[in-house]
Amino acid sequence: MRYNLILACADGVDDARTLAVAADLAARHRAVVRVVPTGADVAVDLVAFGLALGPALTGASAQAVADDEQASHLRIEAAARAAAEASGLSFGRALEARGCFCCPTTRSPVSPWAAKRRSPT
Repeated sequence: MRYNLILACADGVDDARTLAVAADLAARHRAVVRVVPTGADVAVDLVAFGLALGPALTGASAQAVADDEQASHLRIEAAARAAAEASGLSFGRALEARGCFCCPTTRSPVSPWAAKRRSPT
């Protein structure tokens, strides 16, 4: 059996082992690893908080959530880069060649809510 594409889900908390296994499989099978950032969509929680707290939620609260998502994404990318280097794989955001490790750009937010918060209106 041979693998062509390996999907690795990462949440930015403790991803080193998962990404190391994905990288090892990719190195053995000359496969491509795609890292999929996962995590809870905080918009659901903010809606619930908004119903209870109303105007107490500020733009600063929303910005703090967006910043936290960005930090999580940076941790995912750092862990993916380390796993790729440890297995001798190429690392990049848009690589399609065999034996490489792809990670989404750090500029894209984890959740659609964060994307909306960052888009100009």
